[in-house]
Amino acid sequence: MSSAVSKNNKAKRVRGIFSKISKLLRLRRRDAYLELPVLDILEQKIAENSYEEERNIIKNILAFGDLEASDVMINRAEIIAVSTSMKLADIKKIFINDGHSRLPIYKSSLDDIEGFIHIKDLFKASLLSQKDKPSVDSLTRDIIFVPETIKLTELLKKMKNKKIHIAIVLDEHGGTSGLVTIEDIVEELVGDIKDEHDVHEEKQLISEDGDGCFIIDASAEIEEVGAALGYDFVDHEDDPEYETIGGFIITRLGHIPKEGAKLKVDKWEFEVLEASTRKVKKLRAYCS
Repeated sequence: MSSAVSKNNKAKRVRGIFSKISKLLRLRRRDAYLELPVLDILEQKIAENSYEEERNIIKNILAFGDLEASDVMINRAEIIAVSTSMKLADIKKIFINDGHSRLPIYKSSLDDIEGFIHIKDLFKASLLSQKDKPSVDSLTRDIIFVPETIKLTELLKKMKNKKIHIAIVLDEHGGTSGLVTIEDIVEELVGDIKDEHDVHEEKQLISEDGDGCFIIDASAEIEEVGAALGYDFVDHEDDPEYETIGGFIITRLGHIPKEGAKLKVDKWEFEVLEASTRKVKKLRAYCS
């Protein structure tokens, strides 16, 4: 009986939160314009995860309207792209090795992007005989160009209207500053999304780095970190409102720290190795 009540309460809680999210995003289910359905991901994520993550999702949505493309974009140095001068076979190898479904294509440099190539178009072309194979130019699709300062809400609208899920972010001089995909935007709301490629790459959240140091992904659960370090974090808190080591760090400091920030907890010292304006990403822990 208690199990049934618990499931019913959870269902009500999920519906309530999902209703708030829908209103905040001002999206409706009939707006089925994305291959990656935003609302379905939000609903599934809330249903599967904890109270803390539900609170984080709602906080992210409340702040979503203030975010710009520059806050979530993949920086220029990390963009994987292909050239119009490349052969289809070479482009295919890059798709296979990289695991993305879409890659920007450029002429002379990343500041001269022509559009993007979709993996399904490329593989269809690879099945054709040599004489029927299309040119690289004919496979190139239009891409969205936006300034660094465009709000994510506006970018989502553009992606909806144009039915394009990838955008190149331009700096004030018109050069390529970064790249944003629909997945990057959704991850700002619900956290990392595993795609088909990610399934084959299980990320190690906690690893020993020699001399008693540990490199820790901030999404690692607090109990797992405690087990690795031999420290009971939960036992030292009256009413912990976090479940991850990142949440613990933010709670203790009272703000989202920048890279290089440190926190001492008994004999352990934590150093922030990677962080964004929204969250802590990676930590180093060592005995002080």
